[in-house]
Amino acid sequence: MIRLFVVLALLSSCGTPTIKQKDVERILKVLSADSLEGRKSFTTGIDKAALFLQSEFFRIGLKPLDTLKSFYQTFTVYSPVQIKTVIVLDGKTMKEDQGFVLSPFRHSIWTERSAIRRCNVNTENDLRESFDLLDNEENIILFIHPKFSSAFNGIRRYFVRNSNFPTLDAGSIKIVVLTDEVPKNFQIIDERSFFEKKLANIVGQIPGRRVEERVLFSAHYDHLGIIKTIDGDSIANGADDDASGTTAVVVLADYFAQGGMPERTLVFSLFTAEEIGGYGSQYFSTHTDPEKIVAMFNIEMIGKTSRFGRAKTYITGFDRSDFGKILQSQIDSTFYPDPYIDENLFYRSDNATLARLGVPAHSISTSQMDRDSLYHSVDDEIESLDLDQMTQVIRSLARGAESIISGKATPTRITPTDR
Repeated sequence: MIRLFVVLALLSSCGTPTIKQKDVERILKVLSADSLEGRKSFTTGIDKAALFLQSEFFRIGLKPLDTLKSFYQTFTVYSPVQIKTVIVLDGKTMKEDQGFVLSPFRHSIWTERSAIRRCNVNTENDLRESFDLLDNEENIILFIHPKFSSAFNGIRRYFVRNSNFPTLDAGSIKIVVLTDEVPKNFQIIDERSFFEKKLANIVGQIPGRRVEERVLFSAHYDHLGIIKTIDGDSIANGADDDASGTTAVVVLADYFAQGGMPERTLVFSLFTAEEIGGYGSQYFSTHTDPEKIVAMFNIEMIGKTSRFGRAKTYITGFDRSDFGKILQSQIDSTFYPDPYIDENLFYRSDNATLARLGVPAHSISTSQMDRDSLYHSVDDEIESLDLDQMTQVIRSLARGAESIISGKATPTRITPTDR
Protein backbone atom coordinates (compact mmCIF):
# COMPACT_ATOMS: atom_id res chain seq x y z
CA MET A 1 0.00 0.00 0.00
CA ILE A 2 2.85 2.36 0.84
CA ARG A 3 4.52 1.54 -2.49
CA LEU A 4 1.31 2.34 -4.38
CA PHE A 5 1.01 5.68 -2.57
CA VAL A 6 4.59 6.60 -3.49
CA VAL A 7 4.05 5.67 -7.14
CA LEU A 8 0.85 7.73 -7.33
CA ALA A 9 2.63 10.68 -5.72
CA LEU A 10 5.45 10.48 -8.24
CA LEU A 11 3.02 10.30 -11.15
CA SER A 12 1.11 13.33 -9.94
CA SER A 13 4.33 15.36 -9.58
CA CYS A 14 5.27 14.53 -13.18
CA GLY A 15 2.01 15.64 -14.71
CA THR A 16 1.28 17.89 -17.66
CA PRO A 17 3.53 20.98 -17.77
CA THR A 18 1.76 24.14 -16.71
CA ILE A 19 2.28 27.88 -16.96
CA LYS A 20 1.49 29.56 -13.65
CA GLN A 21 0.92 33.22 -12.92
CA LYS A 22 3.06 33.05 -9.79
CA ASP A 23 6.07 32.13 -11.93
CA VAL A 24 5.31 34.97 -14.34
CA GLU A 25 5.11 37.41 -11.44
CA ARG A 26 8.32 36.17 -9.79
CA ILE A 27 10.45 36.67 -12.91
CA LEU A 28 8.82 39.96 -13.90
CA LYS A 29 9.37 41.41 -10.43
CA VAL A 30 13.10 40.77 -10.61
CA LEU A 31 13.51 42.18 -14.12
CA SER A 32 11.51 45.36 -13.45
CA ALA A 33 12.88 46.04 -9.95
CA ASP A 34 14.44 49.40 -9.14
CA SER A 35 17.66 47.60 -8.21
CA LEU A 36 18.28 46.88 -11.92
CA GLU A 37 18.04 50.62 -12.67
CA GLY A 38 16.23 50.19 -15.96
CA ARG A 39 18.59 47.61 -17.50
CA LYS A 40 20.39 50.07 -19.77
CA SER A 41 23.12 48.63 -21.98
CA PHE A 42 26.68 48.95 -20.62
CA THR A 43 25.50 49.38 -17.00
CA THR A 44 25.63 47.25 -13.86
CA GLY A 45 21.84 47.06 -14.06
CA ILE A 46 21.84 45.05 -17.26
CA ASP A 47 24.71 42.94 -15.92
CA LYS A 48 22.50 42.01 -12.95
CA ALA A 49 19.66 41.13 -15.32
CA ALA A 50 21.99 38.93 -17.38
CA LEU A 51 23.18 37.06 -14.29
CA PHE A 52 19.60 36.44 -13.21
CA LEU A 53 18.56 35.20 -16.65
CA GLN A 54 21.58 32.93 -16.85
CA SER A 55 20.63 31.42 -13.49
CA GLU A 56 17.08 30.83 -14.76
CA PHE A 57 18.35 29.01 -17.86
CA PHE A 58 20.61 26.91 -15.64
CA ARG A 59 17.72 26.10 -13.27
CA ILE A 60 15.51 25.05 -16.17
CA GLY A 61 18.22 22.78 -17.55
CA LEU A 62 18.79 24.41 -20.94
CA LYS A 63 21.95 23.70 -22.90
CA PRO A 64 24.32 26.31 -24.37
CA LEU A 65 23.83 26.89 -28.08
CA ASP A 66 26.20 25.25 -30.54
CA THR A 67 29.82 26.14 -29.70
CA LEU A 68 29.02 28.48 -26.81
CA LYS A 69 30.56 27.43 -23.50
CA SER A 70 27.87 29.15 -21.43
CA PHE A 71 24.56 30.95 -21.89
CA TYR A 72 26.44 34.18 -22.60
CA GLN A 73 26.85 35.11 -26.27
CA THR A 74 29.36 37.91 -25.79
CA PHE A 75 30.40 40.35 -28.50
CA THR A 76 32.00 43.75 -29.04
CA VAL A 77 30.66 47.00 -30.45
CA TYR A 78 32.65 50.12 -31.24
CA SER A 79 31.68 53.51 -29.86
CA PRO A 80 32.96 56.60 -31.69
CA VAL A 81 34.77 59.63 -30.32
CA GLN A 82 34.49 62.56 -32.72
CA ILE A 83 37.77 64.25 -33.61
CA LYS A 84 36.65 66.53 -36.42
CA THR A 85 33.55 66.91 -38.59
CA VAL A 86 33.36 69.66 -41.20
CA ILE A 87 30.27 70.09 -43.38
CA VAL A 88 30.48 72.57 -46.27
CA LEU A 89 27.42 73.27 -48.47
CA ASP A 90 27.95 75.38 -51.61
CA GLY A 91 31.06 76.89 -50.04
CA LYS A 92 29.41 77.67 -46.69
CA THR A 93 30.70 75.90 -43.57
CA MET A 94 27.82 74.75 -41.38
CA LYS A 95 27.75 75.20 -37.61
CA GLU A 96 28.47 72.15 -35.47
CA ASP A 97 24.85 71.79 -34.35
CA GLN A 98 23.51 71.91 -37.92
CA GLY A 99 24.65 68.45 -38.92
CA PHE A 100 26.05 65.12 -37.78
CA VAL A 101 27.65 62.03 -39.25
CA LEU A 102 27.07 58.38 -38.41
CA SER A 103 30.09 56.48 -39.60
CA PRO A 104 32.05 53.30 -38.80
CA PHE A 105 35.10 54.75 -40.59
CA ARG A 106 38.04 56.44 -38.89
CA HIS A 107 38.53 58.84 -41.82
CA SER A 108 36.09 59.73 -44.61
CA ILE A 109 35.52 62.46 -47.19
CA TRP A 110 32.28 62.81 -49.13
CA THR A 111 31.35 65.17 -51.97
CA GLU A 112 28.59 65.53 -54.54
CA ARG A 113 30.62 63.15 -56.74
CA SER A 114 30.56 60.36 -54.13
CA ALA A 115 28.31 57.31 -54.35
CA ILE A 116 25.78 58.48 -51.80
CA ARG A 117 22.01 58.76 -51.97
CA ARG A 118 20.66 62.28 -51.46
CA CYS A 119 17.25 62.92 -49.89
CA ASN A 120 15.45 66.25 -49.58
CA VAL A 121 13.27 66.26 -46.44
CA ASN A 122 10.63 68.94 -46.92
CA THR A 123 7.30 67.31 -45.92
CA GLU A 124 5.95 65.26 -43.01
CA ASN A 125 5.98 62.11 -45.15
CA ASP A 126 9.57 62.78 -46.18
CA LEU A 127 10.51 63.16 -42.50
CA ARG A 128 9.11 59.77 -41.42
CA GLU A 129 10.48 57.92 -44.42
CA SER A 130 13.89 59.58 -44.23
CA PHE A 131 14.48 58.64 -40.61
CA ASP A 132 13.58 55.05 -41.50
CA LEU A 133 16.31 55.22 -44.15
CA LEU A 134 18.91 55.57 -41.41
CA ASP A 135 18.43 51.86 -40.75
CA ASN A 136 19.25 50.93 -44.36
CA GLU A 137 22.60 49.65 -45.55
CA GLU A 138 23.21 52.33 -48.19
CA ASN A 139 25.17 55.56 -47.94
CA ILE A 140 22.71 58.43 -47.39
CA ILE A 141 22.78 62.17 -46.88
CA LEU A 142 19.59 63.81 -45.62
CA PHE A 143 18.98 67.52 -46.20
CA ILE A 144 16.35 68.45 -43.61
CA HIS A 145 14.39 71.71 -43.83
CA PRO A 146 14.71 73.94 -40.72
CA LYS A 147 10.94 73.68 -40.09
CA PHE A 148 11.77 70.20 -38.77
CA SER A 149 14.54 71.46 -36.48
CA SER A 150 12.87 69.98 -33.38
CA ALA A 151 12.80 66.49 -34.89
CA PHE A 152 16.35 66.96 -36.18
CA ASN A 153 17.62 67.98 -32.74
CA GLY A 154 15.92 65.01 -31.10
CA ILE A 155 17.38 62.44 -33.47
CA ARG A 156 20.77 64.15 -33.30
CA ARG A 157 20.82 63.86 -29.49
CA TYR A 158 19.75 60.21 -29.71
CA PHE A 159 22.46 59.19 -32.15
CA VAL A 160 25.19 61.19 -30.44
CA ARG A 161 24.42 59.27 -27.22
CA ASN A 162 23.77 55.85 -28.72
CA SER A 163 25.92 55.56 -31.82
CA ASN A 164 27.76 52.22 -31.86
CA PHE A 165 28.97 50.00 -34.68
CA PRO A 166 29.41 46.21 -34.91
CA THR A 167 32.49 46.52 -37.16
CA LEU A 168 35.04 49.18 -38.09
CA ASP A 169 35.94 50.55 -41.53
CA ALA A 170 33.10 48.63 -43.17
CA GLY A 171 29.44 49.39 -43.74
CA SER A 172 27.53 52.53 -44.67
CA ILE A 173 27.67 56.17 -43.68
CA LYS A 174 24.74 58.46 -42.83
CA ILE A 175 24.95 62.25 -42.95
CA VAL A 176 22.14 64.49 -41.69
CA VAL A 177 22.20 68.25 -42.30
CA LEU A 178 19.75 71.01 -41.38
CA THR A 179 19.43 73.37 -44.37
CA ASP A 180 16.72 75.31 -46.18
CA GLU A 181 18.36 74.82 -49.57
CA VAL A 182 19.56 71.58 -51.14
CA PRO A 183 23.15 72.28 -52.20
CA LYS A 184 24.59 71.66 -55.65
CA ASN A 185 28.00 71.05 -54.15
CA PHE A 186 29.01 69.74 -50.75
CA GLN A 187 32.02 68.41 -48.91
CA ILE A 188 31.93 66.47 -45.63
CA ILE A 189 35.15 65.61 -43.84
CA ASP A 190 34.92 63.32 -40.81
CA GLU A 191 37.60 61.99 -38.46
CA ARG A 192 36.97 59.88 -35.39
CA SER A 193 38.45 57.27 -33.09
CA PHE A 194 36.69 54.33 -31.43
CA PHE A 195 36.75 52.38 -28.20
CA GLU A 196 35.42 48.88 -27.54
CA LYS A 197 32.36 47.99 -25.46
CA LYS A 198 31.15 44.52 -24.49
CA LEU A 199 27.57 43.24 -24.75
CA ALA A 200 25.97 39.84 -24.25
CA ASN A 201 22.88 37.99 -25.40
CA ILE A 202 21.63 35.21 -23.12
CA VAL A 203 21.01 32.11 -25.25
CA GLY A 204 20.04 28.51 -24.47
CA GLN A 205 18.44 25.56 -26.21
CA ILE A 206 16.44 22.37 -25.77
CA PRO A 207 17.94 19.98 -28.35
CA GLY A 208 15.29 18.23 -30.42
CA ARG A 209 15.21 15.14 -32.57
CA ARG A 210 15.62 17.32 -35.63
CA VAL A 211 18.82 19.16 -34.71
CA GLU A 212 18.93 21.05 -38.01
CA GLU A 213 15.43 22.49 -37.60
CA ARG A 214 15.06 25.19 -34.97
CA VAL A 215 12.19 27.19 -33.50
CA LEU A 216 13.40 30.45 -31.95
CA PHE A 217 11.73 32.25 -29.03
CA SER A 218 13.16 35.69 -28.30
CA ALA A 219 12.77 39.04 -26.57
CA HIS A 220 15.07 41.90 -25.60
CA TYR A 221 16.03 42.28 -21.95
CA ASP A 222 17.57 45.77 -22.09
CA HIS A 223 15.74 49.05 -21.53
CA LEU A 224 16.44 52.79 -21.13
CA GLY A 225 17.99 52.98 -17.66
CA ILE A 226 17.90 56.30 -15.81
CA ILE A 227 15.94 59.05 -17.56
CA LYS A 228 14.45 62.46 -16.71
CA THR A 229 13.06 62.56 -13.17
CA ILE A 230 9.28 62.82 -12.79
CA ASP A 231 7.78 63.12 -9.30
CA GLY A 232 11.00 61.84 -7.77
CA ASP A 233 11.29 58.78 -10.01
CA SER A 234 14.00 58.54 -12.66
CA ILE A 235 14.12 54.77 -13.32
CA ALA A 236 12.61 53.54 -16.58
CA ASN A 237 11.82 50.06 -15.25
CA GLY A 238 10.62 48.70 -18.59
CA ALA A 239 8.14 46.23 -17.10
CA ASP A 240 6.15 45.96 -20.32
CA ASP A 241 9.04 46.94 -22.60
CA ASP A 242 10.33 44.32 -22.59
CA ALA A 243 10.54 42.57 -19.25
CA SER A 244 7.15 41.12 -20.16
CA GLY A 245 8.52 39.49 -23.33
CA THR A 246 11.69 38.36 -21.55
CA THR A 247 9.58 36.79 -18.81
CA ALA A 248 7.51 34.99 -21.44
CA VAL A 249 10.62 33.47 -23.04
CA VAL A 250 11.89 32.19 -19.67
CA VAL A 251 8.49 30.77 -18.73
CA LEU A 252 8.11 29.10 -22.14
CA ALA A 253 11.60 27.59 -21.83
CA ASP A 254 10.61 26.12 -18.46
CA TYR A 255 7.29 24.87 -19.86
CA PHE A 256 8.80 23.13 -22.90
CA ALA A 257 11.70 21.70 -20.87
CA GLN A 258 9.17 19.86 -18.72
CA GLY A 259 7.77 18.15 -21.80
CA GLY A 260 10.85 16.11 -22.67
CA MET A 261 12.71 16.13 -25.99
CA PRO A 262 10.80 18.09 -28.65
CA GLU A 263 10.73 17.14 -32.30
CA ARG A 264 12.40 20.34 -33.44
CA THR A 265 15.20 22.02 -31.48
CA LEU A 266 14.00 24.98 -29.41
CA VAL A 267 16.25 28.03 -29.04
CA PHE A 268 15.64 30.75 -26.46
CA SER A 269 17.48 34.02 -27.04
CA LEU A 270 17.28 37.12 -24.88
CA PHE A 271 18.76 39.97 -26.88
CA THR A 272 20.70 42.93 -25.54
CA ALA A 273 20.87 46.50 -26.86
CA GLU A 274 17.58 46.58 -28.77
CA GLU A 275 16.86 50.06 -27.47
CA ILE A 276 20.11 51.51 -28.84
CA GLY A 277 20.15 49.91 -32.28
CA GLY A 278 19.30 46.21 -32.14
CA TYR A 279 22.92 45.09 -31.81
CA GLY A 280 22.08 41.87 -29.96
CA SER A 281 19.76 40.47 -32.60
CA GLN A 282 22.09 41.66 -35.36
CA TYR A 283 24.99 39.75 -33.82
CA PHE A 284 22.88 36.65 -33.26
CA SER A 285 21.68 36.68 -36.88
CA THR A 286 25.26 36.72 -38.20
CA HIS A 287 26.30 33.83 -35.95
CA THR A 288 23.56 31.37 -36.80
CA ASP A 289 22.44 29.63 -39.97
CA PRO A 290 19.12 31.28 -40.92
CA GLU A 291 18.21 28.26 -43.04
CA LYS A 292 17.98 26.19 -39.86
CA ILE A 293 15.45 28.50 -38.21
CA VAL A 294 11.96 27.45 -39.29
CA ALA A 295 10.17 30.13 -37.24
CA MET A 296 10.90 33.00 -34.85
CA PHE A 297 8.53 34.03 -32.07
CA ASN A 298 9.79 37.47 -30.99
CA ILE A 299 7.75 38.56 -27.97
CA GLU A 300 7.47 42.31 -27.47
CA MET A 301 5.29 43.99 -24.81
CA ILE A 302 2.47 41.62 -23.82
CA GLY A 303 1.51 43.03 -20.40
CA LYS A 304 -1.57 45.04 -21.39
CA THR A 305 -4.86 44.51 -23.19
CA SER A 306 -4.66 44.90 -26.96
CA ARG A 307 -7.21 46.71 -29.09
CA PHE A 308 -8.67 43.27 -29.91
CA GLY A 309 -9.46 42.49 -26.25
CA ARG A 310 -7.94 40.68 -23.27
CA ALA A 311 -5.42 37.96 -24.06
CA LYS A 312 -5.65 38.79 -27.77
CA THR A 313 -2.37 39.42 -29.57
CA TYR A 314 -1.30 40.76 -32.93
CA ILE A 315 1.51 39.58 -35.18
CA THR A 316 3.71 42.00 -37.13
CA GLY A 317 4.27 41.27 -40.81
CA PHE A 318 1.24 38.98 -40.80
CA ASP A 319 1.09 38.83 -44.59
CA ARG A 320 4.82 38.18 -45.06
CA SER A 321 4.44 34.43 -44.34
CA ASP A 322 1.74 32.01 -43.16
CA PHE A 323 3.21 31.98 -39.63
CA GLY A 324 0.19 33.86 -38.26
CA LYS A 325 -2.33 31.62 -40.01
CA ILE A 326 -0.67 28.56 -38.48
CA LEU A 327 -1.04 30.06 -35.00
CA GLN A 328 -4.66 30.95 -35.76
CA SER A 329 -5.33 27.36 -36.77
CA GLN A 330 -4.13 26.21 -33.36
CA ILE A 331 -6.17 28.74 -31.37
CA ASP A 332 -8.97 30.62 -33.09
CA SER A 333 -9.66 34.30 -32.24
CA THR A 334 -6.39 34.82 -30.38
CA PHE A 335 -3.87 35.97 -33.00
CA TYR A 336 -4.57 38.95 -35.28
CA PRO A 337 -2.74 40.90 -38.00
CA ASP A 338 -0.80 43.98 -36.90
CA PRO A 339 -3.22 46.95 -36.78
CA TYR A 340 -0.40 49.53 -36.78
CA ILE A 341 0.92 49.11 -40.31
CA ASP A 342 1.96 52.76 -40.59
CA GLU A 343 4.32 52.29 -37.63
CA ASN A 344 6.39 49.75 -39.62
CA LEU A 345 6.70 47.57 -36.52
CA PHE A 346 7.77 44.54 -38.55
CA TYR A 347 11.17 46.10 -39.18
CA ARG A 348 11.48 47.95 -35.87
CA SER A 349 12.06 45.02 -33.51
CA ASP A 350 14.52 42.16 -33.09
CA ASN A 351 12.78 39.95 -35.65
CA ALA A 352 13.89 42.28 -38.46
CA THR A 353 17.44 41.03 -39.07
CA LEU A 354 16.38 37.40 -39.45
CA ALA A 355 13.30 38.38 -41.47
CA ARG A 356 15.63 40.06 -43.96
CA LEU A 357 17.46 36.73 -44.24
CA GLY A 358 14.27 34.91 -45.19
CA VAL A 359 13.28 33.52 -41.78
CA PRO A 360 9.53 33.66 -40.96
CA ALA A 361 10.42 35.92 -38.06
CA HIS A 362 7.57 37.85 -36.47
CA SER A 363 6.95 39.89 -33.33
CA ILE A 364 3.92 39.15 -31.16
CA SER A 365 2.52 41.95 -29.00
CA THR A 366 -0.53 43.35 -27.24
CA SER A 367 0.72 46.93 -26.94
CA GLN A 368 -1.64 49.67 -28.09
CA MET A 369 1.01 51.75 -29.78
CA ASP A 370 -1.28 54.70 -30.43
CA ARG A 371 -2.41 55.19 -26.82
CA ASP A 372 0.15 53.75 -24.39
CA SER A 373 1.12 56.78 -22.33
CA LEU A 374 3.50 54.73 -20.16
CA TYR A 375 5.72 53.62 -23.05
CA HIS A 376 9.37 54.62 -22.41
CA SER A 377 8.43 56.36 -19.18
CA VAL A 378 9.26 55.98 -15.49
CA ASP A 379 5.74 54.60 -14.96
CA ASP A 380 6.26 51.43 -17.01
CA GLU A 381 6.25 49.35 -13.83
CA ILE A 382 4.84 45.97 -12.88
CA GLU A 383 1.82 47.57 -11.20
CA SER A 384 0.67 48.85 -14.61
CA LEU A 385 0.45 45.35 -16.09
CA ASP A 386 -2.33 42.76 -16.10
CA LEU A 387 -0.49 39.62 -14.99
CA ASP A 388 -3.51 37.35 -15.44
CA GLN A 389 -3.84 38.44 -19.06
CA MET A 390 -0.09 38.15 -19.59
CA THR A 391 -0.16 34.59 -18.29
CA GLN A 392 -3.01 33.76 -20.66
CA VAL A 393 -1.02 35.18 -23.58
CA ILE A 394 2.00 33.01 -22.71
CA ARG A 395 -0.26 29.94 -22.56
CA SER A 396 -1.66 30.84 -25.97
CA LEU A 397 1.85 31.15 -27.38
CA ALA A 398 2.72 27.71 -26.04
CA ARG A 399 -0.36 26.19 -27.68
CA GLY A 400 0.02 28.19 -30.87
CA ALA A 401 3.57 26.94 -31.34
CA GLU A 402 2.68 23.26 -30.93
CA SER A 403 2.28 22.32 -34.60
CA ILE A 404 5.48 24.15 -35.57
CA ILE A 405 7.49 22.54 -32.76
CA SER A 406 6.14 19.07 -33.59
CA GLY A 407 7.08 19.47 -37.25
CA LYS A 408 3.48 19.16 -38.45
CA ALA A 409 3.54 22.74 -39.74
CA THR A 410 6.33 24.80 -41.29
CA PRO A 411 5.78 28.50 -42.04
CA THR A 412 6.60 29.75 -45.51
CA ARG A 413 9.86 31.65 -45.85
CA ILE A 414 9.97 35.41 -46.34
CA THR A 415 11.03 36.01 -49.93
CA PRO A 416 13.43 38.75 -51.11
CA THR A 417 10.57 40.76 -52.62
CA ASP A 418 8.85 40.88 -49.21
CA ARG A 419 11.78 42.37 -47.33
